[in-house]
Amino acid sequence: MSQAKPEMGFAEFARHLGVRPSYITELRKAGRLVLTDDAKAVKVAESLALIDSTRDPSRGGVAARHAAARGQEVGPRTQSDHGDDDERAANVAAASSDHGFQKAKAINERYKAMTAKVEYERLIGKLAPVADIEAAAADLVTALRRRLEGMGTTLAPLVAPVSEPSACKALIDEFVEGVLRETSDTLKPKKGTPQ
Repeated sequence: MSQAKPEMGFAEFARHLGVRPSYITELRKAGRLVLTDDAKAVKVAESLALIDSTRDPSRGGVAARHAAARGQEVGPRTQSDHGDDDERAANVAAASSDHGFQKAKAINERYKAMTAKVEYERLIGKLAPVADIEAAAADLVTALRRRLEGMGTTLAPLVAPVSEPSACKALIDEFVEGVLRETSDTLKPKKGTPQ
């Protein structure tokens, strides 16, 4: 490419890049072109830098394939393409963009994986909503409290006539075992609910 003009029309810019005009339209809609104040022309150097800095690094293979089909090489623009300063700016922007893009993509993929894991564990019954767990705990504590508060009323008539300490202990142990069994039954899932 020869030394580029500072501004070009859309069709001329497409020819300058060796791409179809529809690609320039896509770049414009995506906000990847720097336009003149009247929005009727492209600021070449600034647009090239913006295109380079917003390029998706994961699509390098596609760019290489298309360039090979056109008989061109893919690589950084040379001084003759758009000047030394423009090249440096584009390379710096592209390098920082690659790092930021890859980091953002990695974070996005990590959160997608974590969300998928949580959803899977919820479906197989390993996870439950916090509200459901809080409600179950409240029911359990209520049942346990009710049984313990009724302990005196239930045990007093049974223990009063017994004078043997071991017999009293056996009655109390039996009552406590009943409370523990009832509490354990409260924790078991009811039929038809996922475990």
